[in-house]
Amino acid sequence: MITQISNFQFPISNRERLRNERGEASSFTVLFTALSVILLAFFILLNSIAVLDERRVRVALGSLSGSFGILPAGVSVGKDKGESIFPSTPPMVESEANIYQMIDRLERYIEKKNMGNDVSIQTEERGLKIILSDSILFVSGSAELSRKSFHLLDNICVLLNMTSKPLHIEGHTDNIPINTRKFPSNWELSTSRAISVLRYMVEKGDIAPNRLAAVGYGETCPLFPNNTTRNRVINRRVEIIMLSEEEGPG
Repeated sequence: MITQISNFQFPISNRERLRNERGEASSFTVLFTALSVILLAFFILLNSIAVLDERRVRVALGSLSGSFGILPAGVSVGKDKGESIFPSTPPMVESEANIYQMIDRLERYIEKKNMGNDVSIQTEERGLKIILSDSILFVSGSAELSRKSFHLLDNICVLLNMTSKPLHIEGHTDNIPINTRKFPSNWELSTSRAISVLRYMVEKGDIAPNRLAAVGYGETCPLFPNNTTRNRVINRRVEIIMLSEEEGPG
């Protein structure tokens, strides 16, 4: 007697079933991991696009300009070799990218020299403003530049020589009166300090005299009310303003 077994299926052994289940689980794990990595990369990309570092953007723009030969990048020069972060003989350029690069280099110099309490940079409607405290520039109560100010002014002059824009040098004091033979009032003191910076920029910084103008405001334009010692320290300052082309130095 012959038995037909054509439709009969032999049972799969436990070992073979386990092998198949492991294969399916392994495939799923690989697929899930790949999708997770892709999603992670996608969200990192979205975050990098959404959060922009303005300073890095400025540097990137300046570097791009340098790659086309418009502005030399990262040259170390100066009286003290290796300390200056500005090019010594840059071309006269006016593009916005180069202005941003100049600002970035000055910011890095200020940070490197720990001058954050004495030097600050602002932008306003008139143009770029560099604010210098009187303590880093002058001997107390005088308009004579201190020796510690020379290297700072040298680097600022190199920066300002990257453009041909007109410059205002503006002197300011606090509201404490001064009455000496040389400075009968704060008007004379603030004006003399502005002129001292101007003369240094012309004689030592090789800035064209026709770009410059100096003015003294005395105590009339304080940054803060002269009601505390700290505020009076901040108000005693010299401001170097790189004006827009339209305004001119006069």
